[in-house]
Amino acid sequence: MEINNEDSTEMKNIKMKVDKNNILIIQVDLNANYGESKSGKSIIIASTEGNVALDGELSNIKIGLNVYKQLYSGRDWQPVI
Repeated sequence: MEINNEDSTEMKNIKMKVDKNNILIIQVDLNANYGESKSGKSIIIASTEGNVALDGELSNIKIGLNVYKQLYSGRDWQPVI
């Protein structure tokens, strides 16, 4: 079963499906780049853009996923090399 996000903003770079054994499979291309976060502390790689319900009989299960690359580290906000 493929997961659709019809009730919300479109997901960025995330494909999800539930297999016949009710295992959720999430696919994210880690090479993607959706630009800096609003804070400027990270690069967005993928996002569900909020919580997303699974389809059909599993609609009471929600998932919220953000994948990002950290640009800065520590209290002094040193760039990550």
